Amino acid sequence: MKKILLVDDSRFVRNTTKKLLIELGYDDSIIYEASTGEEAITIHEKERPDFIFLDLLMPGMGGEEALRQIREKDKDCYISILSSNFQKPVQERVLQSGANLFIEKNINAQKIKEVITAYDSTR
Repeated sequence: MKKILLVDDSRFVRNTTKKLLIELGYDDSIIYEASTGEEAITIHEKERPDFIFLDLLMPGMGGEEALRQIREKDKDCYISILSSNFQKPVQERVLQSGANLFIEKNINAQKIKEVITAYDSTR
């Protein structure tokens, strides 16, 4: 089963996304959480997740820098940026930096299913 890393400074967003993943059949033991970009990099190095939901704006190291550092070491991990900032230049910048997908932060079970289906189609 896929290892998934949820990266968001909001515990509420992490808990909600995790709950939706569990409802979709993912085991709690393969869902990792980080609240900062630095934590995300540490967990990525240790657990090598297949899939990352990555918040763009966080205190300290934000999602863009975490994305760059993860991409330097791992070209295969599927990284979906979660953001409420839908400005075209921001989307283009993170997609050029190596994100696979840019989605609205207000996520639901159907959207998660679509994102994971998109991931599966690339494998």
